[in-house]
Amino acid sequence: MFFQDGDVIELDHIIPKSKGGKDEYKNWQLLHRHCHDEKTITERSLERSGNQTGCSSAMPKQR
Repeated sequence: MFFQDGDVIELDHIIPKSKGGKDEYKNWQLLHRHCHDEKTITERSLERSGNQTGCSSAMPKQR
């Protein structure tokens, strides 16, 4: 997906701050709001289940 005029874009921490991610350029990515929401839900679900996938980022997929 590509960003277009009018899209709601949010700054995401690739490695969440709750997992030790830092506030620095190399740990940031821009995501559409809905993608950011999905990533956050997935991360919280994994935290609760104790499941560690090793994946620290949900990069937007090219279509």
